[in-house]
Amino acid sequence: MGILTQASLNCPKFKCVSSGTLDSGFCIGENSGIYYISPCTDYQESYCPPDFGIKNVSCEIPPVLTHTKYPGEKCIQDTDCLYGTCTQNVCLGQSLYSNCQAYGECNPGLRCMSGNGKCVPLGNPGDTCDSDYDCLPELGCDDGFCKPYYSVENGEWINNCTNGESNICKSGQCLYGYCIEGLKSQNVPMGCGGQSDCVSLDLSDQGIEFYTNCTCGYNTKGQSYCYLFPGDDPYVEYIQIRKQWIDIGIMNKCNTVRRWSTECMISQYKKSFSMEYMYKEIRALYYPMIYGMDSCVGQVAYNQYYQADEFINNISIWNILGFGLLSILV
Repeated sequence: MGILTQASLNCPKFKCVSSGTLDSGFCIGENSGIYYISPCTDYQESYCPPDFGIKNVSCEIPPVLTHTKYPGEKCIQDTDCLYGTCTQNVCLGQSLYSNCQAYGECNPGLRCMSGNGKCVPLGNPGDTCDSDYDCLPELGCDDGFCKPYYSVENGEWINNCTNGESNICKSGQCLYGYCIEGLKSQNVPMGCGGQSDCVSLDLSDQGIEFYTNCTCGYNTKGQSYCYLFPGDDPYVEYIQIRKQWIDIGIMNKCNTVRRWSTECMISQYKKSFSMEYMYKEIRALYYPMIYGMDSCVGQVAYNQYYQADEFINNISIWNILGFGLLSILV
């Protein structure tokens, strides 16, 4: 589909420039509402902080990340683990009925019960809950009760419909407490000058209009775009890969707060799947931010999306050439 261009918000532009265009040691420079980006090339100072609030940003030594792994995820040393210890290359958290203060402390299959501060088993379908994290990883919390994700058909009732969306509905879309077919944008991408441009007319014959938000992104034109609806193709693909992750059946190896985490997907399953998931998630949820974005801008502003896109493209190229890279990397 072509771009249906409306008026635009007053957005900056983001453009790639060749190495050496900016002053030595700088990776971002701003002039008259245009941000010029040149990825860092120094071996040590190879990180460009995505700080677009200042005129000039210099390359830095990449930050060292510690304490990022949750119970059940692979590790090398104790400092890798946010909670617990690294035992046999896996972060080991609090066990059944051990004391806890947060969901993330408990081992996979457990939750931190707020009432008594103990790690207890995750809830089954129909059990009471305060959040999704109280339920088995394939279940969400629908107004106090655990229910399977994406299980309720269009026209059927759900208890919790927030801003027209529900991850209990098969479509991801709801209205007045009922699951409905996913609504679609008038066009994807949809240029906008305000929220009134970001409307779905799918239910206009019933006098109902749904809106998403209009926002600036990191594109070269300074054009603002609308966020997607659950019925738009990139969003549908995102819901489909979430269902696929559920069907694979190993979410129970993740800590309850990491059920949708690509880190757990890498640790417990395949890097190729985690990259595809990350790509589709960011594309669906942040479409107006990344549409029309130069590659080097993505490398700085949305590095995870950039890495996932590169990974997927490389696999596609190698598979076309018949080298079977996919079978090597997964």
